[in-house]
Amino acid sequence: MARYPYSRTYVVPLYDCDLFCRLRPSAMLRYIQSVAGEHLDSLGLTHQRLYDEGFVFVVAGTALKIHRAPSAGESITISTAPFTGRGANMPRETVLRDAGGIPLAECQTNWVMIDSRTSRLLRVSSFPYALPMLEGEWTPFFDPTRIRIRLYEEPGNSLERVVRLSDLDQNLHMNNTVYADLLTDCFGDAYIDSGGIDTLFLRYHLQAKLHDRLTLEYGRDGQMFVVSAHRGEKRCFEGAFSLKPLETV
Repeated sequence: MARYPYSRTYVVPLYDCDLFCRLRPSAMLRYIQSVAGEHLDSLGLTHQRLYDEGFVFVVAGTALKIHRAPSAGESITISTAPFTGRGANMPRETVLRDAGGIPLAECQTNWVMIDSRTSRLLRVSSFPYALPMLEGEWTPFFDPTRIRIRLYEEPGNSLERVVRLSDLDQNLHMNNTVYADLLTDCFGDAYIDSGGIDTLFLRYHLQAKLHDRLTLEYGRDGQMFVVSAHRGEKRCFEGAFSLKPLETV
């Protein structure tokens, strides 16, 4: 059996790319999320079916390593599989490859289940369906269940971001991929002067809903660009990323 039970091929559209025609990190995360959903769909476990049965999968943590961001018009294959979880955690591994099979990026996400009626966190053992799991050993570059992010230095800046209609997904909260754009928007000049994202980490604490006002504090911790966001007194999410050096000719 193949290591990954589900794969999907995409051609990168220009509208999903940044000003350098590189696939934006947020778009890459959207593809990764979409493939995870399609994998469940292929098993007959659609979002609506699971919702009606009381289950909703949400992302609790994301660790993304980009070796090379694909360009507009490039064909990529995304392969994915969950790994046996414990407690409320269900990790999933996803890899992006170019047309020649060379790895472009790898992503480890930590999914959790919540009760669609009560929003209560559910244990993996309560899920009544068997999923085809990752074949072989799981060796993540960073365990997504252990993401811990904080501003070690005093934040240098802050801004307010209101949750918009276009941010929402079918669960009626800000989709997890939008947070990658919030991170890079805080450090636009640094991003433009770099070779793009190298690693990116996101940890989610609280669902952000329409019209919520998020306060984003952002600063540096060595080579990491760090953002911590709150909704009122409650922490909403934390994120950090590093950048590749700008290539010179």
